[in-house]
Amino acid sequence: MWLTSSTQAPVMSRTLEPTVLTLAALFTALEGYDLACYGVTVPSLLKDSSLGVSKAAAGTAGSLVAVGMMVGAALAAALIRRTGSRRLLIGGATLFSVGMLICTSAPGCPPSCRPVATRWDHHCCRPR
Repeated sequence: MWLTSSTQAPVMSRTLEPTVLTLAALFTALEGYDLACYGVTVPSLLKDSSLGVSKAAAGTAGSLVAVGMMVGAALAAALIRRTGSRRLLIGGATLFSVGMLICTSAPGCPPSCRPVATRWDHHCCRPR
């Protein structure tokens, strides 16, 4: 609920504030989980010499996550003001879905494995 008066800017009601803070904390925790998953994956990436990943490159990629979050947050704030939150959410979900579809054509897994490429227990897509 947004409370307004003729002379004041909109103010968030006291009942909505804890909900917003809880959601912000949840999204922050999810981002931390994302970095933890990356940290667990790095040793496997470094071990596979066919990928050509160095320790410096892996460290740079992990460090740039925070920069990407800052740039993304700034762009999202600007775009929400121009397009509205609903359009931005739908556009982001669409872009993510198109990216996922493009990833299915990535080399490395035969076409028969693509429907289950996220399951590492499948015999032809298991990392070596």
